[in-house]
Amino acid sequence: MTLLDPRRSPLSYSVAVGVALISTILTFGGLSGLAEPARLDPRWADAQRDLKLLHRAEHKSPAGDALPAGTLCRSDPAIAAESLRSRLNALTSVRIKSVFVAVEPPRPNAPDFTPIVFRLEVLAPYPEVTRTLGELARLRPVVFADKVDISTEGPATALKLKGEILCATHASS
Repeated sequence: MTLLDPRRSPLSYSVAVGVALISTILTFGGLSGLAEPARLDPRWADAQRDLKLLHRAEHKSPAGDALPAGTLCRSDPAIAAESLRSRLNALTSVRIKSVFVAVEPPRPNAPDFTPIVFRLEVLAPYPEVTRTLGELARLRPVVFADKVDISTEGPATALKLKGEILCATHASS
């Protein structure tokens, strides 16, 4: 007969429960130590400092004032949309199949900017299509291309371009 015989002594249950409890505490303590990244406090302080710098920079230059000149339109979005439509229709080196331009409401993630979306479809020889892309790249405000599709249609090259320009909202108020 031994001291830890479960059939004879209630002490053996207490010891088994104690061992299980201690090993559970040590296991969870070790796992929580592994789950916390090393040097968390200095990294957290660096992230907070960077966030404060970004907030200060945002307040100093609202609605894209820190961007290079010509990146954004600074006029009324409706006027900018009509100007873009006329410039797209004026592309003379290519046969224009379709032009669509529309002003969209500001997006939740960028409330200071009003997007003017467009779709352009042209058909021309390849050198003319690449020249047209160069003209679009030089447009001001800057054209942001969302989707560019170039394909061949017989001897000609088809360009389908979907993109947008951005207007600073505070400039039109």
